[in-house]
Amino acid sequence: MLILEDDLRVADDLADVLDWLPDILAERDFVRLAGHFAVPSRDLQPAPGGRRLVRLSKGPWNTLAYAISPRGAQRLLDSCGVIAWPVDQALDRFFEHGIIPYAVLPYPITVDPAHDSLLDADVKRSGWKPPRRLERWRLKLRRHGESIRRRIYNWRAAE
Repeated sequence: MLILEDDLRVADDLADVLDWLPDILAERDFVRLAGHFAVPSRDLQPAPGGRRLVRLSKGPWNTLAYAISPRGAQRLLDSCGVIAWPVDQALDRFFEHGIIPYAVLPYPITVDPAHDSLLDADVKRSGWKPPRRLERWRLKLRRHGESIRRRIYNWRAAE
């Protein structure tokens, strides 16, 4: 399954990457084709167009474009009995659901800057305010705990 958002820009060789993906998804359940941030990764094998398949050590945020196998989608659904996170954050929490994150780098799909994000528009309309001090500390503590869990998972699931 290929999941794409509507505010994207595709590389000229995307068709070659998509032709190559079914073989990869037979072995790996989840491959990102886009991401917001550069994150540490480990090269695994060449991909079309001079790209490479990598194992991500943390999530690059966003759900702009990714491919997921039916088995991976079922595992994700089974692990999310109650959805407590936005889907992009849930996908990045691989240390909880066990779906190892792979990616094609450089990403063949990027955000189209000509399209505004609906989320950004909602934040502007709602008058979002930064969290108070206690909430910032809770967030830092939670992120630190998640970082430790992610590092332990990566150490145990080394490929």
